Amino acid sequence: MDDLDRRLVGLLERDARTPMARLADELCVGESTACRHLAPLMRSHILHLRLHIEPAALGFPVEARSQLTVKHRALDKTVRRLAQEPAIRHLVLTTGRADILGYSSHRSTQDLYAFTDRVFSELEGLRGVATAVLLRTYKRVGIVTGGAL
Repeated sequence: MDDLDRRLVGLLERDARTPMARLADELCVGESTACRHLAPLMRSHILHLRLHIEPAALGFPVEARSQLTVKHRALDKTVRRLAQEPAIRHLVLTTGRADILGYSSHRSTQDLYAFTDRVFSELEGLRGVATAVLLRTYKRVGIVTGGAL
């Protein structure tokens, strides 16, 4: 990324809905130049423009964090299997006590239970799982939420 790319990302970070003409004006470049810089950032997945909606607003008020320990030989297969689950919205490999950390959204605690029972029982090489219900969210995707006490 060059300086123009970083400035472009900064503008989009403030408001991802900024029209291309305004981005070009603020960057002091032509609209085609701004487009030429934006396109490769998006193609290479350096930059993702997306809409975020609170899960509860979509009918998924129960959120959970699951920490999984998995035999090393099964790690790739396990992550690929979990990534196919619609309920899982964030999934990473990590260091520390757990190998995999995943966040999921559910319609109810019963739905969460059915999810963990179904999905985790299918995983080969699973050595341990710790799942916790998230009680309140204070910051999500870089934005402070309404979770204050």
